[in-house]
Amino acid sequence: SMQTTMKQLLGSAGVTPHATVTDEKGALVASHSVLKKDGVNAYFGLLRDNSSRMLQGAIDHAKGPVVTVLLPVSGVIYDVRTGKILAKGNTFKTRAPGGYGQLFAILPGEVGAPAVTLSAQVTAGQIVKVRAVAPGAAGATVYRLEVKDPAGKVQRIYSKNVRFATPTADFTFQIPFNAEPGTWHATVIHVASRSRTEKPFTVEPARK
Repeated sequence: SMQTTMKQLLGSAGVTPHATVTDEKGALVASHSVLKKDGVNAYFGLLRDNSSRMLQGAIDHAKGPVVTVLLPVSGVIYDVRTGKILAKGNTFKTRAPGGYGQLFAILPGEVGAPAVTLSAQVTAGQIVKVRAVAPGAAGATVYRLEVKDPAGKVQRIYSKNVRFATPTADFTFQIPFNAEPGTWHATVIHVASRSRTEKPFTVEPARK
């Protein structure tokens, strides 16, 4: 096929792919991909383009070919969208709907729920400090912080994704002076594995 011919020509010139994507019969699958290494961790993005499919409406995630991806790096391979472990090693299978961007993390080991520490009680107007570390995480790590008020509503002003140089995360945010007293919740998510921990804390009215 033309794909095989182009692969041979590029290979003879020293141009090799950073990943190989094949269908269930072993044939190459046309796709866009990117591999990003960040210290001991790596991230792989995959998009099997199908413009005609995209124009027909919403993408059906249950459809599309099952592909096998061979990577030049090894580890525990997570589907970042779902947090599921797909494989351990340098090869994994996934369904690849046309027009659906996918992101995978290749980590040194399995990651557990973050251990989160913060003050159990604060006064409205105070700065809240949140520290978290996910067991099994290594190297530079991206965590997400979400904060819910007593009604259970996520206060998006506090939501953020932050890349930390180590597996330890240190977040800070200020509870407003007019915050509703009661039990609030802080959730820390290890983004690559979707492992999460939610911790309650009490907000007391601001002192007059």
